[in-house]
Amino acid sequence: MCNLTDIVWHDLPLDGISIKTDSLDLMISPYNESTKQYDELIFKLYSFASMTLSLDAQLDISNLKDMEISSFEYSQNKNTLSGTIGILPGNAGFWSVSFKDAQWSIHAST
Repeated sequence: MCNLTDIVWHDLPLDGISIKTDSLDLMISPYNESTKQYDELIFKLYSFASMTLSLDAQLDISNLKDMEISSFEYSQNKNTLSGTIGILPGNAGFWSVSFKDAQWSIHAST
């Protein structure tokens, strides 16, 4: 899996988030129908024109154990993406990440 359209961006297990000043890594586990197993992938956004993170909940470390991507709306312009990713952090509200003109990659977790 390396295309955005190969992944169902709803009820998608999110195993971790890494936020840096110049990149965002989402550790995702989409279900692979052909192998009947979950793939472990990293969806990376980097070199973005802008990025905002909205945390509409109080962060409790226990909520990080049961996260999922609930939505991903995006537009693609040549090699960049702009859009918003909705995240459900356990039972603790809703988070969103909005970004503009980001480079991106999807690769297997090592």
